[in-house]
This record gives sequence, structure tokens and C-alpha cells, in this order.
Amino acid sequence: MYNDKQKAIELLNEAMQITMGKRVILHQQEIEVLNSIGIIHFKTKNYEEAITIFNDALEFIENIPLVIQEGTIIVKIIQGLAQTLTELHYYQESLN
Repeated sequence: MYNDKQKAIELLNEAMQITMGKRVILHQQEIEVLNSIGIIHFKTKNYEEAITIFNDALEFIENIPLVIQEGTIIVKIIQGLAQTLTELHYYQESLN
């Protein structure tokens, strides 16, 4: 958001909190927001945090119905994770 990484992440986290309420399991929209946060960390070269976010998103996907898992969000998350691992020269992990 206007080149302010922290403000962008704060707004995305706030959006997640608004939609989640007291739920523990994330829905597809929250996972997409989580993916966006991972992308911001990737673009700002905070690779370790990006990996954590992408892995968290993949874990949350395991808890949602299969119908939702068939969407493109899982592909986006895996792509973001693979790109991040490649930047860190973890080539085998990226290929996996």
C-alpha cells in the first residue's frame, strides 16, 4: 500500500480478523489474504517469513472442504512457496 509494507500487512490482518470473527478455521477468502501477505514478504525479500506464511496457508487449506481446494488458490500458494525457496537456493525443496 503505497510502498508501506507494514501498513499493507496491518490492513490485510485487520481484514482477516473482521471476516474471521471467533472462528479458528480459515475460509477461502482468509487464505487468499494470507497468500497476499506471503507475497508481500516475498516481494520485500523477507523470505523466511514468506515461507512461514505460505506453509501456514497450506496447512489451513487441509482443513477446508475439497470443493474449495480445487480452486486456483492452492496453485498460487505453492507457486509463491516455490519461488521463495528458489530465491534461497533451496532448489530441491522448490521442485518438490
